[in-house]
This record gives sequence, structure tokens and C-alpha cells, in this order.
Amino acid sequence: MNKLFKGKLPWHLSFSYGKALQKTCIVTWLGLDANKAAAQKALKNRSQANYDAVMGTYKPGTCASVGTDGNVQQAAGPY
Repeated sequence: MNKLFKGKLPWHLSFSYGKALQKTCIVTWLGLDANKAAAQKALKNRSQANYDAVMGTYKPGTCASVGTDGNVQQAAGPY
């Protein structure tokens, strides 16, 4: 919507970031110290994807997300 209506809406269009930011990161981390760096990278990538979505520049498939089977996948998740 932000891509379609960029600069034409009288308000800022956003969405709830909670699940979008947390799920991929948590599933990547799984509470294991060995997964900490990968989880931090997942959080950074998801944050960038959310920013891109708000700016109307997000391209589907550019950020891994958690799929419906619980595995991290490209563009196959619930986002």
C-alpha cells in the first residue's frame, strides 16, 4: 500500500511489528548460544525488511522468514 499510495495519504501507514520482528529471530536462535549471531542477523534483516515495507520499497523474497512448517525459508513464510 505504501508503494501504491506513496505521498498521497494524509497519514502514515504502518503495521504491527511485534511478530514480524520476533518470530524469525526466535526460531533461528532457539535459545542456543551457538545461534546468537545468526539470530541477530535475522533480526537486523527483518528490521530492514519492515523499514522497506513502510517506505514502500520492500521486494517479496528479499528477506528470509519463518515458514508455516517452522523452518526459515525465502518468501515462503507467513509475512
